[in-house]
Amino acid sequence: MMKTWKFALAASVAAITLPAAAKDRSLPIGACVNIGNTFEVSKDHDLGNGAVTARDFARIKAAGFDTVRMPVRWDQRSMSSAPYTIDPAWMKQVKTAVDQAQAAGLKVILNSHHFEPIYATPLQTQPWHTGVWRQIAETFKDYPNDTLWFEIENEPHDKFDDSNLRQVLDPALAVVRETNPDRPVIYGGQSWSGIDSLKTLTLPDDPNVYPTFHYYEPFDFTHQGASWAGPNIPPVGRVYGTQPTGSGCRTTSPR
Repeated sequence: MMKTWKFALAASVAAITLPAAAKDRSLPIGACVNIGNTFEVSKDHDLGNGAVTARDFARIKAAGFDTVRMPVRWDQRSMSSAPYTIDPAWMKQVKTAVDQAQAAGLKVILNSHHFEPIYATPLQTQPWHTGVWRQIAETFKDYPNDTLWFEIENEPHDKFDDSNLRQVLDPALAVVRETNPDRPVIYGGQSWSGIDSLKTLTLPDDPNVYPTFHYYEPFDFTHQGASWAGPNIPPVGRVYGTQPTGSGCRTTSPR
């Protein structure tokens, strides 16, 4: 049985603050769902080899989705000092999932998620983060550019903000470009990449870099029952909008 994934309107790509050469361009993401509670969890949670399966991706595609966003936590699966080697078994597991998703006809956004040290000490952590992206880029360099996209870091926050954002993200982009010169790459802004971050987010002069923002309003609807949204977790059953029949659109609790 397919596990309950985290659904999020988190991969909305906006044609805002793009370089002139990239004006009016966007990625054909379509309907997208996060493969949550999987590769971004702490190393303390043993995923095993069945964390997500080919059958899961086939069901996601059959449900009408075009793309999956695959959050991956790399900091706990790599060396924190040079050469920053990623655990080969972990990389193989991530690669298998990407292959399964693409075999099911899904496009993939592969990111770095919860790279915890980068939020507290962004500039000090940058070489490690860049070293990890060098390996990711090498691993996926031969994948089609129109079905696999990279997101350099999920939701910059805390001390990782506009004052150092480009100093951290641009080196990672540079090593990606060594092996993936044209692959679409996504940048998120400060303050958890909220919609207001687009006001100050700047992008490199690269026609294949796109901004993203995360928008979760109304919060009581999008995060109902979300255990990580405490201490005041919105209760399950919140209706969003109205319909003439009064039935509304309702979500259900995870199972």
